[in-house]
Amino acid sequence: MRTRPIPHRRPLRTRRPRLSARRVRAARDRATRLDQRLDATITSLEGQLSRCDGKANLLLAFNGAVLLVGGTPAGGKGRLVLVFQALSACGLLAAISFVLLAVWARTRPSGRTAWPFWALLPAGQIRDVLADDRRAEDVGALSRLLRTKYRRINASIALTLVGLALALTASWTKALL
Repeated sequence: MRTRPIPHRRPLRTRRPRLSARRVRAARDRATRLDQRLDATITSLEGQLSRCDGKANLLLAFNGAVLLVGGTPAGGKGRLVLVFQALSACGLLAAISFVLLAVWARTRPSGRTAWPFWALLPAGQIRDVLADDRRAEDVGALSRLLRTKYRRINASIALTLVGLALALTASWTKALL
């Protein structure tokens, strides 16, 4: 029995769906909006960092003034006054320490958002790095930095309140004795 040869069939062509001009414009608009949101977020985070440093400077000056005025031992009538003054000074010094940690410049090149990273690169490498769009990673790094700064500033505010309460307690104790 003879078999007939199978005629050669061309493979079916699969058509790639053609994007309409409207879909192309919509995709381009989405990309543009994403770029705008990333730029706006980075600008917002940098503004928050600037405000955070301003708050830290204000806290540092305030704590220093309170420590200078209220932390120095004045001739009290008892040891209890000196104990409250010493505790107040310790609380204010701890608050100052947290503020200093918040504004302490980190100079190790840990991420692309830190200036030491850029200082170590030659001009050609800077262009190559900037060619990659890593703004999303920059948003994450700036957010982590901002969260750390605010945590330290919040701890400083809490310690400042404790130091002020102890300074007031010392002055009231001094007045009552």
